[in-house]
Amino acid sequence: MAAVGLNEDHNDKLLKQIEYYFGDVNLPQDKFFQDEMKKDQGWISVDKLLTCKRIKKLKSDKDAIAAALKNSTICEISADGTKIRRNPAIPVPEYNHEFLKNLHDRTVYIVKWISF
Repeated sequence: MAAVGLNEDHNDKLLKQIEYYFGDVNLPQDKFFQDEMKKDQGWISVDKLLTCKRIKKLKSDKDAIAAALKNSTICEISADGTKIRRNPAIPVPEYNHEFLKNLHDRTVYIVKWISF
């Protein structure tokens, strides 16, 4: 039973990381992913994704990525399981002054005061 829980935890971590890469905050600023997406109608090869440092750290493979993306609302995987992309129905926000202002307005900063 513990192995199932470990797989679910691994899938959750993997999904969270992939959705971060393709999410509204990261994708508009991420030149690497933007350049890769331009090559094939928004698709990025799973092999290319597996070269990302944080995905490597999760010790993932193509099957794990496909399993994790079954629960994604942001990303989709190709029928043959070799490519992923952001859901075309969810447009990527434009990285401009309005985007940055909106991001700033939604950001909370926590400061720890140290008194001497």
